[in-house]
Amino acid sequence: MYKHFIAVSSLYSKGIRIAWHYSSENLDASVIQGFLNSLKKKYGDIQLGIHRLTTESPDWDSVKDKDAYFDDLVVIKNPDEFIRMLSSDHELNAIDIAKFILSVMPMSHLKLQKLLYLSYERFLKKTGVPLFKDEIHAWKFGPVVESVYDVFKTHGSSVIPYEEDDEVLLSTEEIAVSPSFMRILVSEHGEATLTIIHSVLKDYAHLTAWELVDLTHEDGKAWKRVYKEGYNKRITDDIILSCS
Repeated sequence: MYKHFIAVSSLYSKGIRIAWHYSSENLDASVIQGFLNSLKKKYGDIQLGIHRLTTESPDWDSVKDKDAYFDDLVVIKNPDEFIRMLSSDHELNAIDIAKFILSVMPMSHLKLQKLLYLSYERFLKKTGVPLFKDEIHAWKFGPVVESVYDVFKTHGSSVIPYEEDDEVLLSTEEIAVSPSFMRILVSEHGEATLTIIHSVLKDYAHLTAWELVDLTHEDGKAWKRVYKEGYNKRITDDIILSCS
């Protein structure tokens, strides 16, 4: 008989579940503890689904035959690769933030870009780290994240008809716990990110897109310092932090 140790986690950015699978006639406790220690060193107290079972074969197919719960898992034998994949899910990009903002309220692309920038600015000033790695540039109508522009530019000035890819997990009057919410929550600074985005929406979401453009164009703002017609210059973190 063979024993199996299976650690399961969801990759919300890809919409899949992954598993580290270790099997042997006699499981080596030091191998399992080494894997768990590596995870804790990287992420602290990360939540995993831990499963132990016994089958007549060391193969993964025997696990699936025993329990259909494991059918759709992407199985990874190398523990370092499992940890690497988890790491990629903990890094947010600008599209992740944009999708979450749109899941809270529909809006035009111009308004989305300004709320996205204001979220980035506030997060950077409060935490000292960037909200995402995508570059921000000074365009004619304010700060713009080009990666987000490329995704939503086809909507022009119309309200973006965005819908989540999957069903809402939980809904209350205050918040919808959607796939985009979960994507942010499991990221490295998940709780702080959600808190800051909601504070930005509370402060600015009632403004029109053009009022937000005027806000980002005020004297003392990063856009004002960087913008030069026809150049689309980058707004760096250093510039944002040096501005009021």
